[in-house]
Amino acid sequence: MSKFYVIKKSAGYAVKSLRNEEVARDFANKCCKANNNKDYFVAVFRGGMFQEI
Repeated sequence: MSKFYVIKKSAGYAVKSLRNEEVARDFANKCCKANNNKDYFVAVFRGGMFQEI
């Protein structure tokens, strides 16, 4: 089972990891709305790197 990570672009780290992609996308959208920006996205960890999905 894969984990989906909510990443903050400007800081370059994972804010939260979740097991459901839909919940992760919803969390990222809420973070963006709360901070009035588009700084959060959902990624998976593959090949030693985070890859945006």
